[in-house]
Amino acid sequence: GMGIEIFDRALKTPSMAENALLTRLNRYGVQENIERYQFDLIQSLEGKVKNYIFSRDEINEKISNVKINKNKKNALINEKKLIEKKIINLIQSSKYKYVEVKDVANNLKKDQVLIEFTRYYPDKTLEETLDFSNPKYLALTLNSDSEIKVFHLGNANELEDKIFDAYSAIKKNEDNIEIYLDKVSKIIFNDQLKNYIEKYKTIFISPDHALQKMPITLLRDPINKNYLSSNKNFILVTSGKEL
Repeated sequence: GMGIEIFDRALKTPSMAENALLTRLNRYGVQENIERYQFDLIQSLEGKVKNYIFSRDEINEKISNVKINKNKKNALINEKKLIEKKIINLIQSSKYKYVEVKDVANNLKKDQVLIEFTRYYPDKTLEETLDFSNPKYLALTLNSDSEIKVFHLGNANELEDKIFDAYSAIKKNEDNIEIYLDKVSKIIFNDQLKNYIEKYKTIFISPDHALQKMPITLLRDPINKNYLSSNKNFILVTSGKEL
């Protein structure tokens, strides 16, 4: 699979930022969605794939017939390979496309920016392994000029404790929900990220992991208590691929 350690390197090396964003844009749909996608695909290819699979099975049955001669058998094997190739081509040419950073950037207007919040495991520097006990979050941003910025959001356990408190407060409909949400906001929209998105009118937000439980578009600026969305359009997307 794609190495998660690139998220760690993105913080240290600007050239790695593009790889990190590319991985993040394509992560959903490469792993999590692959089964759902294959199911959708079989549905959406209007039976073409089904027909091919049916023909292939028929050929397999003929091949396994002991009575057929060698030439006929070889011809059938070639026919079967051809059909398998057609199935693969159909699947590859279908709606699942690997997305490039510039494809997403081209869909953004000058006053729009995409924020991909990302949870990752940092490198253990001395060992060739990831530090699974110390997950972190970062925000990757992309604008219409394909400019990519990386913002460090710190320790995932701390952030997720605050998300959990806010989520519980929302579920119990407590009076002080805002206080809990402000604590989340303070971490995910830290000063650097807040200053950076200041000049944009529309902010596309793709949350990751526990952040998917949060009403990100309803968060306030913890300092001046204004809603972040009061002078901007905040639009939630499951991935920048949707743009």
